[in-house]
Formats: sequence, structure tokens, C-alpha cells
Amino acid sequence: MTTADLVNADALVKRVNRAPAMRRDGRRVKACAERSRERSELGAYYITDARGVVTDRNVDLPRIARELGVLKPDDVQVSPLAMTLDQAEALLYAARERLQDVAGTAHERALRQDVEEAQTRVNLLRAAQARGPQ
Repeated sequence: MTTADLVNADALVKRVNRAPAMRRDGRRVKACAERSRERSELGAYYITDARGVVTDRNVDLPRIARELGVLKPDDVQVSPLAMTLDQAEALLYAARERLQDVAGTAHERALRQDVEEAQTRVNLLRAAQARGPQ
């Protein structure tokens, strides 16, 4: 496994929502806040249609992502803080390298979002490192 194989849940939701099948149908995966009253009814993740009506509850995010082809079988889900700063910086570097090699505009947007997600991860880890142990 490489650092590029690490995916956090927020990034995975964004990938799923960018998938052509989801966009074509106007469906969106949404996360329910942990302390939300609706979480027991909706689950951690749920799907809405184009009108915002809940169509699926208790969605298995990794399964949906694999079905849509946005999560490879060897990808591993992690929290943004579950990796070292070096791993996050390597992930950011790899994302920037992929962006430099891009040809099409639709693919370029997706890669730019990957770079933004990786930069956010690096920023979170740097901030956590600056705060020190709690």
C-alpha cells in the first residue's frame, strides 16, 4: 500500500458525489453528524435525490464507492490524522504530480480537488503537530 491509497471519509464522500452516475441522477451522499438526532434514523451516510428527498438510509459508503469505481479494492479509509505528516506530504506531492500530467479539463478538476484534499490533510497534521500532545 502506498500513501496514495489512503482515503478519508470526507474525501470519499466527495469522490462518490463527483461520480458520473450520481451526478447524472442528481443524487448526493450526505453525512449525518455524530450527535445529530436524525443519525439513528438516517445512519452515518444517506443518499438524497435531486429534490433533497432521502432515498437511501444507512448507506455503506465504501461499498457504494467501490460500485461506482471511485474506490479501488486496495484503498484503505483513514482519518486525516491517522497518518504521519511525511505520509500526508507524500500524498500531496503525488497528487500535484498527477495534476501536472493531466490532459482533459474534466479530469483536471477532479485532480485539483484531490490536491486540495491532500493540502487540507497536510494543514491539519501541521496544526496538530504545532499544538503538541493534548
